[in-house]
Amino acid sequence: MSMRTSVGALALSAALSSSYAHAALTIEQMGANVTAQTLVNSLLATNSGLQISNIQYVGNQFQAGAFAGGTSAHLGVNAGAVLSTGAVVNLPLTAGADGSDVNFGKPGDTLLTALVKARTVDAVGLRFDFVPTGNKIQLNYVFGSSEYNDWIGTVYNDTFAAFVNGVNMALIPGTSDPLRIGTLNCGKSSSPSHVAPGAGPNCGQFVDNWSLSGVVGENVGVNLGGFSQMFSLSASVNPNVTNSMYLVLADVADGTHDSAIFLQAGSLAAVPEPGTLQFLGAAAAMLLVGWRRRSAR
Repeated sequence: MSMRTSVGALALSAALSSSYAHAALTIEQMGANVTAQTLVNSLLATNSGLQISNIQYVGNQFQAGAFAGGTSAHLGVNAGAVLSTGAVVNLPLTAGADGSDVNFGKPGDTLLTALVKARTVDAVGLRFDFVPTGNKIQLNYVFGSSEYNDWIGTVYNDTFAAFVNGVNMALIPGTSDPLRIGTLNCGKSSSPSHVAPGAGPNCGQFVDNWSLSGVVGENVGVNLGGFSQMFSLSASVNPNVTNSMYLVLADVADGTHDSAIFLQAGSLAAVPEPGTLQFLGAAAAMLLVGWRRRSAR
């Protein structure tokens, strides 16, 4: 698949520049214009119903950035914040091109290690507190990896988690499965095609990037062998008090087969439970009836 390099061997002046644009997908790496604050703020919906505080970033500046043009690269989200266990500037590519995975040699994450029960490295994450006006929170995202499709069924099993008040809510829709390589794939490929055979856990919610070009050994748009459909996180929270969220991604078992999470701009919001909506609707209807009765007198 991708060429493997250590961070010491990487040409930082070229591969780790402050911004990078290639083909349709563009990424501006974390720096003077892109901070943890701006990344989290970009996720907030208009009238999000969230008051954000205590934003913290885990990782180094090479592992995070702002992206645009995602739909042209076949991702299900067009713009937002991107986190990677490698260098985010390596994610864009044209058909047939190949980027470099990067081993930063950084620590993993204790919560993810406990979740996957395996060694994690090169963790990257955003942590913040929030006060919601509703009793649920939602966020849209796409998970992808260069481990697809050659490393299916191996110890290389990169994982993304979204801990809301300490509980992981990044689950594959319709299941209780945490989001990782081993729970979302269409099977192991056979070289040189890299194309998945079409059968695997939650295969219907997986996009095989190697198959999109129609050319043996080529993927397109983004330097990932495959990625999820757009998933929507939905979690119950405590309204009008402080809650916590920790979005974290890490390599599992190795540091060189990199993965990424694309968080959709404008999708982070507090929403009321359906029962609350029904109650508010009924209350509004009662007020309207009362107003009409008073007006008719």
